[in-house]
Amino acid sequence: MRPGRDAGFRQDEANDGDLRLSRLLARELASQEVVLVCFFFSFLPATVWVVVGYFVLFSSTKAEGGVRLFGRVLAIWVFVIAAFFPVVGAYVTFVGLCPIEAMIQAVQSG
Repeated sequence: MRPGRDAGFRQDEANDGDLRLSRLLARELASQEVVLVCFFFSFLPATVWVVVGYFVLFSSTKAEGGVRLFGRVLAIWVFVIAAFFPVVGAYVTFVGLCPIEAMIQAVQSG
């Protein structure tokens, strides 16, 4: 055997090992980013609910009597609902029940 050819095979094996390591590292980093995706996605509906709550609160300031009280109570309730989404997003993130993470892992393994 020629020494150059044998050395080339060893170099290819080393490159394969580096490639496997880089793929493993990429998967690990991707899974770390995905965990945060569930938490950050929970801010989208929370933002919508906060805007709706602000609109209801602003509209209630223009009303009088019982409608004003009802508007304020409704706005507070909407703000509570808005706070619920990030709390659930954080819970799903820390427990590991993120459906987005499961889908991405299924795509990567399949």
